Amino acid sequence: MATQDTGHRMNQATSTSTSTTPLLHVCERCSSDLVNPTQWDQAGPELWAVTLGCPNCGHSRGGIFSQETVDAFDAILDDGYTLLLEELRQLTEANMAEEIACFVAALQVDALLPEDF
Repeated sequence: MATQDTGHRMNQATSTSTSTTPLLHVCERCSSDLVNPTQWDQAGPELWAVTLGCPNCGHSRGGIFSQETVDAFDAILDDGYTLLLEELRQLTEANMAEEIACFVAALQVDALLPEDF
């Protein structure tokens, strides 16, 4: 992922235990589960400096997180990406079905002219 300087200071929030692993996808301010990374850079052998942004309330935060925490966050992001792709597929299919139905209806009443193409 490309990085950019967002001007946010990183908090030291290193996690080493699964039971205390922070939920990076959840906003600390509004509790939205749509938080996404705006920047991340390796900060050590098993540490990542991550800046997070909430699309709902605009809250931004950063921290230094363990590889384990970042891997868990990455898996959540991958799951979200998969869900978005499925939603897009379903929406595209529904839109195409509607367009086909309109086209068939227009054909049935001879409402199409050569100029329509």
